[in-house]
Amino acid sequence: MISIACNTGSLGVYGLATESEILVIKVTDGQGKTESKYLSTAIKDAVVHGATIINMSIGGHKNEKILEEAIDYALMNNVTIIAAAGDYGNKDLLYPAKYDGVISVQGLDASFELWEYSNHEDCATITFPCQNIKAIGLDNSDRLIEVDSTGTSQATSLVSAYVALLKDYYLDTNQELRNEELIKIIHSINRQKKSSVE
Repeated sequence: MISIACNTGSLGVYGLATESEILVIKVTDGQGKTESKYLSTAIKDAVVHGATIINMSIGGHKNEKILEEAIDYALMNNVTIIAAAGDYGNKDLLYPAKYDGVISVQGLDASFELWEYSNHEDCATITFPCQNIKAIGLDNSDRLIEVDSTGTSQATSLVSAYVALLKDYYLDTNQELRNEELIKIIHSINRQKKSSVE
């Protein structure tokens, strides 16, 4: 979550919602693989520990009940879930991005066109820049370096930061922002963005 976490500007990378607190819950093994039962447990743990936004730069092709129930649990507690559409270039969002109530994020390329490898459906919540996103990585000596990264996971991180700022604004003005209203705002932004590009 570099778009949220990095606030010093060192290495030329700045965050977007730099006062956010990050709760990191690992759900993959050493090969980057996971199972729905681990995702489900992580989602519930995040809710219990007070998370207000869950960024899910991960997904699968199968609709599994255990994952859907965890998503519903988070949404019932007004926790916002933001999930990557997927990087397979087909017309089928991955789960959990495909679930109702989840903010699903497709990718835009550097020309603000749909990124060729972004999964895409008309029902997706928002399309956001995903190509050559500045981030911080590790070199072979485990030193921090600036890197360019691409994918709907990167777009999802940016949207998560934007949602954090929106929630913070509503909190500061003593307004309640429910997920339903938040999704309407995101849809509105997406329509305005499409119009300006066209």
